[in-house]
Amino acid sequence: MRLLIGILLFIVITLAILTMKDSSRIKNLHKLHPRLTVGDSIAGRVNKLHVEKGATFITIGRESYFIHTAANYLYLENHFSKIVTIGDSVIKQSGNDTIFLYKNNRKFIFVNDKRINR
Repeated sequence: MRLLIGILLFIVITLAILTMKDSSRIKNLHKLHPRLTVGDSIAGRVNKLHVEKGATFITIGRESYFIHTAANYLYLENHFSKIVTIGDSVIKQSGNDTIFLYKNNRKFIFVNDKRINR
């Protein structure tokens, strides 16, 4: 019985430590990648990319951004995070929430923080 309690306690402590490490890593990603806003302007190729639970952390040139949600249900892969890869071009004008993704001679359209064409 003591062995079982010891094993369960070890599992609980291990899970708690792993959860704290994961939380710290995600907080660090958010510090390095501010959330994309309507006022932001993007134009360039993605040179760094990290996707975490559907959230997209991209770096274009020296600028980094966090894109929380962007989905267009006209596409088979409908979330921005599922389509974007390193080397793709992303354009978003300041004052506009539309994100254009250019990939393999195709243009994909997304709206920042929205799911469209459901």
